[in-house]
Amino acid sequence: MELTNDSIALDFLILAFKDWERKGKPTGSDSNKKSFVKNCFILWDTLIYEYLTLKWKGSGDSKIGRNIAGISNTSYSYTAIPAKDWITLLKEILNDYKISGEAVTVKNMKPILYHFYCLKSMSGPDTKYEIEVDHIIPQEAFKTVPNGTNIQNSLYNLGLLPKRENISKSKKRLNEIHDTWLKAEIVKYEFVKENQFDDYSDIVNHQKLFNAHYKMFAEVFDDKHERESMILN
Repeated sequence: MELTNDSIALDFLILAFKDWERKGKPTGSDSNKKSFVKNCFILWDTLIYEYLTLKWKGSGDSKIGRNIAGISNTSYSYTAIPAKDWITLLKEILNDYKISGEAVTVKNMKPILYHFYCLKSMSGPDTKYEIEVDHIIPQEAFKTVPNGTNIQNSLYNLGLLPKRENISKSKKRLNEIHDTWLKAEIVKYEFVKENQFDDYSDIVNHQKLFNAHYKMFAEVFDDKHERESMILN
């Protein structure tokens, strides 16, 4: 699995199916169906959190087995990871450029980046487009900056962009982009207004990007995360 691993995917599918079974296999819009949908959200949110905090290191098979064996003793309504725990993790990522003690990389930022877009209820691009993880301020700009590798790969400098054939942001700075379609996609998916393109093309302004996106991520993983876990009922 590109974002996490096969064990996470299997755990989600099996536990979701078991929960659906014990709720009478609901298909309509009754309370059992709503409870099942809410549990699916909380389950996936929990699995992403556990994956990021290295709870799935080692033998995934044994963890899946324990989770399956314990489902009969699990509450009908799952308990969500507290928003404060997400914020603590987010602070480590954004302030220390680490996640669970390890340096941030594009690979270990991917799961939380995709989860952020889901929590923000962002609809993805048309399926004919490939999705790529983009560095808002390109990697080349950080080569002479102390701690540049960690800063360039931090969550606030990453976004998901649709990639159209022959039209890719690639290594370009924002103010080097002239294609109208790509500009609109950057505004929509990277939350950078066109009148900010010059600012965020200069490495000296990376702190300004940090401030803007730090607030955005914190709001989503605090208020939005908690609200999503409560209103899906």
